[in-house]
Amino acid sequence: MRSSGVRARAALVALALSLGPGLGAASAQRTTPAGVARGAKLFQAECAGCHGAQADGKGVADPEMQPRPRDLSSGKFKLRSTWARSHATNAEILATITNGIPGTAMPSFAFLAPDERQALVEYVASVGKLPADDTADAVTIPPEPPVTPKLLEHGKQLYADLGCAACHGDQGRGDGAAAPFLKDEWGSKTLPRNLISDPMKGGESNRDLYLRFAIGMPGTPMPSYADTVSAEELWALVLYLQSMRERKPPPRPADPVAWGRELVIEKHCSACHTGTGVTPGGGAVGPSLAVAARVYSLDWLTRYLENPRAAGKLDPARPYRMPDLGLDAAQAKAITAYLASLASRTDGAVAAPAADPAALERGRQIWSKDCASCHRLGDTPATAPSQQQGPDLSNAAARYDFDGVLAYVADPSKFDPDAPMKPSPLSPADLRAVIRYLFSVR
Repeated sequence: MRSSGVRARAALVALALSLGPGLGAASAQRTTPAGVARGAKLFQAECAGCHGAQADGKGVADPEMQPRPRDLSSGKFKLRSTWARSHATNAEILATITNGIPGTAMPSFAFLAPDERQALVEYVASVGKLPADDTADAVTIPPEPPVTPKLLEHGKQLYADLGCAACHGDQGRGDGAAAPFLKDEWGSKTLPRNLISDPMKGGESNRDLYLRFAIGMPGTPMPSYADTVSAEELWALVLYLQSMRERKPPPRPADPVAWGRELVIEKHCSACHTGTGVTPGGGAVGPSLAVAARVYSLDWLTRYLENPRAAGKLDPARPYRMPDLGLDAAQAKAITAYLASLASRTDGAVAAPAADPAALERGRQIWSKDCASCHRLGDTPATAPSQQQGPDLSNAAARYDFDGVLAYVADPSKFDPDAPMKPSPLSPADLRAVIRYLFSVR
């Protein structure tokens, strides 16, 4: 069942190459000063919103998120491909960063360049205080047996005998008697998978499932069965579980608003955002989606969801970056339709009304006096980036809805009770003048 204790680098190389895109061999030198330094900067932008500035799992993401973000400083990782008695390898950390954890709020970061992901690996290994020796005890996976009715029946019996139903339920739907009470070793509630239809956190292949049964998921209630049953029995469990899986995806709702809502749930948008309409709370990693739905051009919002990295950094006061969720055009449009429904919007965008030069000059003066201390506009910031509190308003006409911005700035609390911006003290006429000015700047 187990390898004979040999710390086989060659086996790890083959294992890393089979895990997924962008993976390579474990290096003898786990970290470099340059890699750790670069990874630290990337971590603050890409990961700290959920995992915390100190990588301790205490970010500003939704406090109700399940499962909770991993405390990376603990050096413990639940998705392993080598025995958990060893420290995690760089290849294993890279696999999670590259592939994400399906069915959770941890997205794939495959959109980052390979050297950026490698730098993140080095930083995570550093804060987790992993040893410099980047090797581990490899798991030997024996050949997969052919599927037979007898083998599937044996797997079904093992599922019962090993107590799998206590968590995952008799029918594998995640509704076992113990399910409401499960917690990880940090005391956070953790929900068992619906084995019939949920995405598998560590991958869907037979090999992936064998590893989960053999290794377990360290730090969670999912145990290792390697010392309990034989390799042949592990395969029986794997093949029985695969026989239970529903192969057809659920039908897509015909209504784009309903589909958009499903996508907001599937992508765990509430982990980072409030105002999603699917949970009462949410995270503070990104802005309220209820506000975004009201103030942005719907066409621009759709394009942004398709490729959020192309827009650059819109809000310098928020250190975090929006990950690319891999949405296609239809999915992005469906999410926009759902968000628009939250704001009762049907228009694409309302353009700014025309204004004469005198009115624009009046708006410019108001901007300089009342707005420039918090916002950047084009290449003329009035304050240092560290002092800016609001988003960059450059090219506002291409991104925003005029009426939405006007209503929001007048009283942000009507859109978001927790909005950092206070109701504007400007008169309606002055407020309209300054927003006209903003929309005139290209």
